[in-house]
Amino acid sequence: MKTRHTLIIEDIPLLRDFYQDTLRAMSGTGDLFSITVVHSFKTLVNDLKIAAQTQAYDMVVLDIRLVDHITKEHYDGETFGIHIRQLMPKTKILVITEYDDSYRCHTIFQNLNPDGFMAKSSLTVGEFKKAVGLLLNGQNYYCPTVSKYVKRNMIPSRTIDDLDRSILHFLSNHFTLKEISKQMPLSISGIEKRKRNLAQFFDLEDNTTASLVQAAKKHGFIG
Repeated sequence: MKTRHTLIIEDIPLLRDFYQDTLRAMSGTGDLFSITVVHSFKTLVNDLKIAAQTQAYDMVVLDIRLVDHITKEHYDGETFGIHIRQLMPKTKILVITEYDDSYRCHTIFQNLNPDGFMAKSSLTVGEFKKAVGLLLNGQNYYCPTVSKYVKRNMIPSRTIDDLDRSILHFLSNHFTLKEISKQMPLSISGIEKRKRNLAQFFDLEDNTTASLVQAAKKHGFIG
């Protein structure tokens, strides 16, 4: 029997329990799941670096929108996924998120290239088992909603990078362009250009702060 070291990055306790219970129920079918659950997102990047030195995970179950329910601080699971790809390139990443629109799918595929992608709206015991089984056998799993975007090539050609995310974060916290330029390696004109590009990415009629922040929240790029 092969031990499968699995990391669960999820902020909702009921879902964490669901993943653990399902994986434990799968143990004995040829695999034994050794499960680690993340409880502190604040130290996760450092914890991943330590884990990569001693023990690489076979699979990571990754949520994208993460909230610390004590501090109410928001974290981006995509950022954690990027670190996992860099530190443990052979680890299978199964993204399970409430976001499955073309904008979010595109950035996730561009930045993570996940081995599996499941919308929480289609999450069942059977589908979760199917996804895990395929990933651990070297295959991919994409839920029907995500497959639709991939097959029909409906995903936008541009993606959002870390600088864009930072700009959106600052805008959502009412920073002026002058204040943002002091926090980032960008001039005011450079920030204005990125605002125009973001408006095109979201297919907006204008690039006002209110429109950009609303679109970014809608598609899960900021909390």
